[in-house]
Amino acid sequence: MSRLPDQSTPSPATEKAIQAARLQAQKLLKLATEHLHANKVPEDEVLHQVQIPADPGNPHATLHLQIAWPGVLQLVKARVGLLQSANLANAGWVMRDRLAQLHALCPADRVLLKATIHRPHTTPVKVTFDASGVLRVMHFRTRKLLAVSVPGAPFKLSPEFQALTFHDLMPRLR
Repeated sequence: MSRLPDQSTPSPATEKAIQAARLQAQKLLKLATEHLHANKVPEDEVLHQVQIPADPGNPHATLHLQIAWPGVLQLVKARVGLLQSANLANAGWVMRDRLAQLHALCPADRVLLKATIHRPHTTPVKVTFDASGVLRVMHFRTRKLLAVSVPGAPFKLSPEFQALTFHDLMPRLR
């Protein structure tokens, strides 16, 4: 009689496969970020801009909230220039009110940048960058997520993203 493998704890080989899939996802995310930086958007390129009131009492005084590559929230005054800047990952406590205004005018899942990466001898991948500062890499045809970044840091893999799970490696009956 054969024994079934322990389904509660993964074996060392399973752990190694999960870690290899995570490393591959990190490499894919780095490749996508470098591709976007080299071919699509230069550093500090403004991807989205909304106009907000600077002073509630003066309707003519306005400021601009901008999302710039790679995931930077900027507060800009028309003739003065840059007033404040923060990474989208830290903007929640640095520019809390401004971030709330941005989310009221621009939903966090709004795609600001799209690209398709064609690499030799591999299937193409689709890359999107949204208003929350998250870079997603997907299979071109199936749209399966291959990598997801941390908000505001498109080059860093999200710790919550699981490229391969223990249950993906479990044997299945067909």
